Amino acid sequence: VGQLINGRLATYDGVLGSAATPAQIAAIEGKIVDVADNGTLGDIVIDPHVTISTGGLQAIQDVLDFGDGMDITVASGTYGGPIVSSHAPTGALTIWADDVTLRGSGAPTLQFLFGNTSGVIVEGSNATLTGFALNGSSAQTASLVLLAATANNATISGNTITTGSASAYGIHVQSHGALIQGNTLEGTFGGTA
Repeated sequence: VGQLINGRLATYDGVLGSAATPAQIAAIEGKIVDVADNGTLGDIVIDPHVTISTGGLQAIQDVLDFGDGMDITVASGTYGGPIVSSHAPTGALTIWADDVTLRGSGAPTLQFLFGNTSGVIVEGSNATLTGFALNGSSAQTASLVLLAATANNATISGNTITTGSASAYGIHVQSHGALIQGNTLEGTFGGTA
C-alpha cells in the first residue's frame, strides 16, 4: 500500500517508459490500475516528475533509484531514518544517476543521524540539489554533501547546511565543473558557499 513502483523500465505497446513523451505517458497512465484507482495499491511511476510528501529519507532514495532524468520535488516537512539501497551502500542519500534534480519545496529538512558517512552523496553528472535544510548529528565525521569525482557539473544551491560536529564539512567537492552558490553553512565551520 502506497509503495512507489518504477514503471520507467517497462515497455508499454513497444514504448519504454523512460523514453515516452508526455502524451505517451498520459496514454499509458490511463491504462494502468494503481493507487489513483484503488487506494490499496502502489503508485506506478512513469513520469520523471515526482513529488514526495510523506515518508523518510528512504522514500526519497526509492525515487532516486529510478535512474537518469528524474525530477524530484520534496514537500515541506522533516525526513529522516535509515536508507537501504543497492545504490546507497553506505546508507547515505545517494544521487547516483545522471541528470537528476532533487528539489525542496518549502525548505524540507533532511535529518542525518549517522556518523561515518556523508549525508548526501552525489555521484551522477549534471545533478542538482537545491532548497533543503540539511542537518547533521554530533556523531557526523564526514561531509553533509559529498560531490564524488564522477559528479561533474553538479549544482548545489539554496540549501542551509548545518554540521553537527567539529570534524564534519558542509560540502566536500571532488568533482569538476560544480556550481555551488547561495548555500548557508552553519555549525562549526559556518559561512556561505
